[in-house]
Amino acid sequence: MIFSDTYTVKEVYSVLRQEHLYTSSMMPWLYTSLKDVKYQPAIADDARNNMNEIFVFDYLISEVAPTIKNEYKTFCVNHNSNEHLSYESGIDLSYNALYQQRNLQHLIDETNTSHLREVYNKVTESIRTHHINPDARPSCDKGATFCGYLYDISGTPIAVKVKQGQGLDYNITDNEVMSRLAAHCKRNPLYLDGEMIFHANGRESFRLNCQYHTAFWRERKSSVKETRSVMTAERNREKIELRDEQISREHLYGLSSAKGDFLTEEHGKYINSVFPDTRQVVFDNGFRKGLQNFRVDFEFVFENNELVDILLFRTTHNEFKEIETLIP
Repeated sequence: MIFSDTYTVKEVYSVLRQEHLYTSSMMPWLYTSLKDVKYQPAIADDARNNMNEIFVFDYLISEVAPTIKNEYKTFCVNHNSNEHLSYESGIDLSYNALYQQRNLQHLIDETNTSHLREVYNKVTESIRTHHINPDARPSCDKGATFCGYLYDISGTPIAVKVKQGQGLDYNITDNEVMSRLAAHCKRNPLYLDGEMIFHANGRESFRLNCQYHTAFWRERKSSVKETRSVMTAERNREKIELRDEQISREHLYGLSSAKGDFLTEEHGKYINSVFPDTRQVVFDNGFRKGLQNFRVDFEFVFENNELVDILLFRTTHNEFKEIETLIP
């Protein structure tokens, strides 16, 4: 266990090379050694200070920017057993607010990331707002979010994460697969949360953070002006409960060659081989025990606009809850 408790843990695999890569453990920043050394993990002072700069960051003019909420900040350690390989920060900042405050210079100064200037330029171009009026003040999509950094083992930022705003089209013109991935997320905003990652080495990634809602309620409204009603016993009977494995299967189908055409049949066979007992009912001494629950996420990695890897994230724990349990 990397942190003081098991919060969210994912096993990460390369679908193209068909091998396990590392384990990714995540914890809210407030309960890590970056915030308070009484928590795990033990990290060298220089690395901890480097990575903490984004967690203690504030806007140059905070009164005109969205509130930064500490409870939403996360810290991730990628590791093999107890050996740390790399790190990742998770934060929710308005990219346009950062851009408007000295063209990101305040962020660069506060986080000592001048070495990522070319990366910031790529990020900005991908979410820049194209104004009809040539004299309009340059801006980025107001809903776009700066989501944090990836770090090497020394705690040096090596990549920038950004998320599109509601209804935003990334300015992607020369990467057909990435453009289709962005469109796939835009068509399914309830189930997919797409994140772009720009690396200092020139690579680009598109991360599919799949969403797992436990239930939906059917709502019947007699008028479009009618507001959402309070929960009643009758309305609660309209609840549709969903299991993680049901949603995971829909994600896999949506990415398959039969639908979205992002994963080949060979990819699908390897993905299914990673998860225990996901395709059939589990029996014990002849008695039916149930199906195996599971969760999936993906990251598509590109170099020079060519797909070089697909990462599969297998969630074993999510916010303290064990995921791969048997469904009666």
